Amino acid sequence: MRLPPLNAVRAFDAVARLGSVRAAADELAVTPAAVSQQLRVLEAHLGLPLTQRQGRGLTLTDPGRSWHGEIARHLRAIALAAERVRPGRRVVQLTVVPSFGSRWLMPRLHKFTAREPAIEVRIDASLALSDLARDPFDLAIREGSGVYAEAEAVQLFALELFPVASPAIVRGMRGSDGVIDWSRARLLHEVTSDYWPDWVTMAGAADVDVAHGLFFSHTMLALDAAVEGQGVALAPLPLAERELARGALEVIDPRGYVPGVGIWLAWPRRGLRTLSPPAVAFRDWVIEEAKASQPAAPRGSPTRRKASPPVSRKRGLPGS
Repeated sequence: MRLPPLNAVRAFDAVARLGSVRAAADELAVTPAAVSQQLRVLEAHLGLPLTQRQGRGLTLTDPGRSWHGEIARHLRAIALAAERVRPGRRVVQLTVVPSFGSRWLMPRLHKFTAREPAIEVRIDASLALSDLARDPFDLAIREGSGVYAEAEAVQLFALELFPVASPAIVRGMRGSDGVIDWSRARLLHEVTSDYWPDWVTMAGAADVDVAHGLFFSHTMLALDAAVEGQGVALAPLPLAERELARGALEVIDPRGYVPGVGIWLAWPRRGLRTLSPPAVAFRDWVIEEAKASQPAAPRGSPTRRKASPPVSRKRGLPGS
């Protein structure tokens, strides 16, 4: 196996990210002619064109775009790994699912930085499962069963999902008798794990259109839409705690759906890689913070119940 010339790879990565030879040359502190030469060397090594002229600019070919997608994450991993071992640096690198990172971790992060001001925290928001044996991350927070290859894990929260909406939406769904009428609901779906059909079946809610509504890639977006009065979101309480506390959202029904998964904190198993002291400090803080913020059981409004037709258990967009 022959590695491509690494200087040429760096030049290609800079051109791909910045969109021009001149900008790449400025970043690398070389001349544009040197960058162009490195591109030719790399294309000769690979035996295919990676870039093409388009007007006065430069674009990637389809093979170039595909290859850059592969190498960019490896170059980033090398850079992060170098940061981790550099003497004198106290760095912890965490990968976290976006909604949990945005909604639960970010509002609390100031507590850790106040406790450990010398530790530099680097956070990557991603849905992709990380290989802690190879990737540069010290810790990973993921939604799932807690079984991760080459890793130890502790559950931060067991997921339980409740319907939440703005006070205005709740008022509009409440009948004259004070009972919630689900036929008036517009559902806000999270497409990668849409538990609305399961909640409707569990609750016996009548006349709920589970096939329509608004569809979002992340729970945090569905919650943002709920705050804006766009409909009813289904979410774990830890992700909606700020909005619930200030009254921007209300729990419509106190019956939660438990999908059998949780939010887990994982790190490399013993013997695979030793966690640095900063990573241990951050891990222990997250576990401590999760224990202190376990949500209380909600109190909600009565719901009009009658037999409802069977619903599909398929996850994601209708028909997908």
